[in-house]
Amino acid sequence: MAYKFQFGQAILSGALDQEGDIDILDSGELKMAGTTTIANNRNATLAAVTATTLGHTDDTDLITLADTSITIAADTALTYKGTAITSTGAELNLVDGAGAGNVVNNKAVIYNANGVVIGQSLATADDGNIGNVTNNDLLTLAAAEVTVKSNSDFTVAKAGGFKLSDGAVTSTAAELNLLDTAAAGTVVNSKAVIYSGTGAVTASNLSSSNGLSISQGAATITKAGAATFTAMDADNIKIDGNVISSTNSNGNIELTPAGTGEVLIGAANLNYAGDAVTSTGAELNLLDGSGAGSIVNSKAVIYSATGAVTASAVSSSGDIVSNGELVMQGNATIRGQIVNLPGVAAASLDTG
Repeated sequence: MAYKFQFGQAILSGALDQEGDIDILDSGELKMAGTTTIANNRNATLAAVTATTLGHTDDTDLITLADTSITIAADTALTYKGTAITSTGAELNLVDGAGAGNVVNNKAVIYNANGVVIGQSLATADDGNIGNVTNNDLLTLAAAEVTVKSNSDFTVAKAGGFKLSDGAVTSTAAELNLLDTAAAGTVVNSKAVIYSGTGAVTASNLSSSNGLSISQGAATITKAGAATFTAMDADNIKIDGNVISSTNSNGNIELTPAGTGEVLIGAANLNYAGDAVTSTGAELNLLDGSGAGSIVNSKAVIYSATGAVTASAVSSSGDIVSNGELVMQGNATIRGQIVNLPGVAAASLDTG
């Protein structure tokens, strides 16, 4: 068989069948303008190429080619600009469909150019924290409460922006601070007054703009103008309407003026057991110092239980009539006519 050797450029118009190796020097190139078909596997220097894989002589299936995919072997590292990419395919897919600045469900979160991201909700584990670089635990989110870190401020910039379940809190900070150190049942100066569980509050003094003043130390109530009470309990005395009564069982009521003071009752305004007392004070004073059965000068005469009265002298400008015996110890001086003294001798009478 004859061989022909060509030096320089060769242009072949037909098919070229090469039974042996083709060696191309390092400075040379093998150019193929059309489709090159390799019937069997061919190895380049340190490279292994088949119809479905690309690899290395030491690892021939680094990359597997299919109709619609390229698969990199599981034990192979993908490197970009000298840095190994260790993310799995599932992890890389988290970027697919993600948007900068907006949270996309089940996708990676990417902050926008201003470091902001917008999402529908934020959730942490129980007792998780929210904060910043200086204080990474400004807020602690427990299962059912939010705690602001001690010595930190929680500011609601908008008036009325703080809302509870039943509506907005419209109180100002100064008004809310009135509750700080306030105590139920006890007045704390310059703080809100909170009544106790029994509806009571204890204070050293109570005053009002219309002149009402109550002082704990003096135990007095002073009212500059008129005061109206539906009912009032003062210790054991109850005043209700027109009735003053004692709340003690069988308790007495005593009116005791101070010094020379008097208890004054208007004329005909005294009533006892439903009967009006029409006697004047002077008439009632006739009873003062009087004694039953004995005459007391300038006082009312009160007969004894036997219907008798004893006097040192009895005088009458009119008739003295006795339906029984008239007993006189000592002499009796009668100036006038003696009408009838049965059983008395006329000689024993001194008619003066």
